[in-house]
Amino acid sequence: MSNSTVPRLFSFEEVENKYKTFQSKCQVDTDCPDNLKCTDNNLCQLLFECKENDLKRCAVNNGSGIYFTSCTSNEDCLSSSCVNNQCTGRLIMAAVGNGEAIYGLDTGENCSNDEECFERYCKDGICSRYDLRKPMNKLLYGIIGSTVVTITLYP
Repeated sequence: MSNSTVPRLFSFEEVENKYKTFQSKCQVDTDCPDNLKCTDNNLCQLLFECKENDLKRCAVNNGSGIYFTSCTSNEDCLSSSCVNNQCTGRLIMAAVGNGEAIYGLDTGENCSNDEECFERYCKDGICSRYDLRKPMNKLLYGIIGSTVVTITLYP
């Protein structure tokens, strides 16, 4: 579908108001309207980035490089930081749609707690993908905790 319904620059609040309540299941990106993408959990969501500490300056990274790669001035970059004709500075990841409106630092960025990270998982001071084994370990220990059998799980 057309990408014209999402402006090049927008605020988190604008797209949150437009897409948070949008509900749609999908198999591929073409099943989703506008700039929305089919996520790993088969839901259409708008995936985008915002300037760190400024949710009023956001954009979709559609591969064109506009606001994300080369620049001649600070205004050319989503981060508002152009150094040696390259956009620099931290951005935050964001997603809106199917009842969600979340944002946070990308995987690999420094963090001090889970809430700072897009994936909501800060491990050893670095935003990481959530370790699916973590809740499973607790569940297994809870199930076998009352038995004599001891099972040790290694990460």
